[in-house]
Amino acid sequence: MEALSEAEVKHEITQLIRRFTGNPTITPTRIVRSQWFHEPFTCGSYSYIAKGCSGYDIDILAEPLPMKGSGTKSLQVLFAGEATNHSFFSTVHGALMSGWREGDRLISHYSPSSSSSSVSVSSKL
Repeated sequence: MEALSEAEVKHEITQLIRRFTGNPTITPTRIVRSQWFHEPFTCGSYSYIAKGCSGYDIDILAEPLPMKGSGTKSLQVLFAGEATNHSFFSTVHGALMSGWREGDRLISHYSPSSSSSSVSVSSKL
């Protein structure tokens, strides 16, 4: 993504949002993205567990918003990435697995019956 221009990234994001929502008129007005790899002082970045934190904090970070028990049926924000994988924190495969986890969460949440929720994103790959 860092090698693409702002216009290219915005176009791809717009297409993805339109495909996901089914609304062909949604158009983001601006995007914000990191470019950690090209930052001269970081040359990339990854997450780490700070002193005093634990796996419990990672699990909390991975919880979707709104939180469970909030009374709402929709999932507004899902969190994926290597910082949200309790077992493979700070790794590429942790990031991939967290994406599968959130894909499975969406399938389970929006499936009309519990029998169809037995299919998972990771089992399809």
